[in-house]
Amino acid sequence: MNIIFFDDIIEKYIMNEICRQFPMALLQYACVSMDYSESMATFRTIYVQIILKRLINKTGWFLDKITGKCI
Repeated sequence: MNIIFFDDIIEKYIMNEICRQFPMALLQYACVSMDYSESMATFRTIYVQIILKRLINKTGWFLDKITGKCI
């Protein structure tokens, strides 16, 4: 699963939420990186990649809890 979004949240909070949502036994790989741009001074581009060991049925916006944005 790959996710790209714009926010001012800290990487550590995103990684903590990923570990909370997906048990360590299920996670194969999780990566969070950020891109800082002068044109978007208040927000950063955040890239999230999650690889699981098996397929699961995950529905809903699971990062909304930490970003405070509900869709």
